[in-house]
Amino acid sequence: MISRILVGTVTAGLVIAVAAPSFAQPADPPQTQTSAETAQASNKSKQMKKAQKWARKSKALDARICRSGNYPALKTSVGSGAYLMTQQRWQKFGGTAFAARPNKASRRDQNLVAWRMFKSSGWNNLGCPRADWMRAAYQRAKSTSLGEMLIPGTHDSGSSLIDTDPPCAPQVIAGISAVFAQAAQVNPCGAADEARAQEENLGDQLRGGVRYLDIRVGVPANQVIDSPRPPAPDPLSVPLVLHHNYVSQSLTKGLRQVLKYTAAHPAEQVILDFQHLDLTGNQAIDEYYYQALLDILMEFQAEDSGPTVCEAAWTRDIVGLPDGEVAMGVPVGDMWQSGRSLLVLMPETGMPQDDCYFSRELVIHSPWPNTDVPQASKDANDGYLAERTQRLDGDQCVDASGNDWCVLFVNQLQLTPSAVNYANCVFNKVGDNCSLHALARLVNDKVAGYMTDWTTSGEPTNIEIIDYYEDSDPSVADQMIRLNWQRTGQWPR
Repeated sequence: MISRILVGTVTAGLVIAVAAPSFAQPADPPQTQTSAETAQASNKSKQMKKAQKWARKSKALDARICRSGNYPALKTSVGSGAYLMTQQRWQKFGGTAFAARPNKASRRDQNLVAWRMFKSSGWNNLGCPRADWMRAAYQRAKSTSLGEMLIPGTHDSGSSLIDTDPPCAPQVIAGISAVFAQAAQVNPCGAADEARAQEENLGDQLRGGVRYLDIRVGVPANQVIDSPRPPAPDPLSVPLVLHHNYVSQSLTKGLRQVLKYTAAHPAEQVILDFQHLDLTGNQAIDEYYYQALLDILMEFQAEDSGPTVCEAAWTRDIVGLPDGEVAMGVPVGDMWQSGRSLLVLMPETGMPQDDCYFSRELVIHSPWPNTDVPQASKDANDGYLAERTQRLDGDQCVDASGNDWCVLFVNQLQLTPSAVNYANCVFNKVGDNCSLHALARLVNDKVAGYMTDWTTSGEPTNIEIIDYYEDSDPSVADQMIRLNWQRTGQWPR
């Protein structure tokens, strides 16, 4: 009985304590934490609204299309999600609060993280992934061949080191036309302006999205051997150069740029088109240079432990197809699996046979409008695409001249000075547009639109080349990257 009374007394005391006025209670610590959480949630809500508004802008949509095809679940070795964001940036801008990786997060959350990145650095990290676009765009379309892609290219790709700054001293190559040799004497800077076709070196072009390089090899006229010789014991000592009528840089310097790029970006497939081998014209002497060129491709390394051109190149053993079927018959995924990244094309005349390059006559068709009139160039290319369409549809690839229209195909959109305009500009020092750069400015800003119209209408475009490719607005390389995403045909918009 006593125990029951004690329990009741204690219970009554507890009730009294609980019934004490609320103002007598100490401040509740959890209440402060809840306020902070509320403020944080409110801030996140405001950010989310701003981010979604930003994401609806055309420039943000363009960034998504250019980087991922606007595909939020994309995952590649370059990055992932709709903004192709690296894991480092995803973590830096708070993405891991939503998901471990961008491609696992919702579209709204990806927009928020991208907006934060934009607020930090503007559009700098939201441009087209030029250095790795092929891997990104075709990660989920590995059966695509080079002949089915849209490939940005450059004309006279190796000409960037022709000196156009006064006093200028263009060095002629062997076998050059007398007109160009005379031009270098009469007006050296004018001659150089009409020869230099690119501002950037080969490595910078590749990092800028270019995947087709127009390579021209020659020998400086003042370094030609005077009689036939056996193969050089050291082919790297043979003065083969990249040129456009005048010496630009050594061949090995250009190859070093290419090999360093492909080593850093092994998934990107680069077409090295040795379009011209301009030597002496004496077959007995030229054999020495042909053999030296082959030996350089087989022996030269950008780094001591790096591959040579031939070790990085597609070969007939790997491809397993006749030359004429290489363009359409080799899936890019097969080359990724084989670890090869260079398709080397070589003229058949003169060069020794070797497994590491293919006949350019059988692998690529590159008709040339040869005009300095923009509309004439456009009309000519419209005609080429119309004929290619007809021949692809009718399965009649080869025309009366022996040109195969069903292989890799080049639209040459650069302008070429006519003989009259060249003479006026260089010899008479009169006239307008007296450089390849000036001619490029007449057409380059229109090329992205041409490519868009041709692609939209179903024209069988493939490779496009221009002079001074980086001087185009809108960017030709960026627009072609966007169109590659469209060409895969499987990405939601």
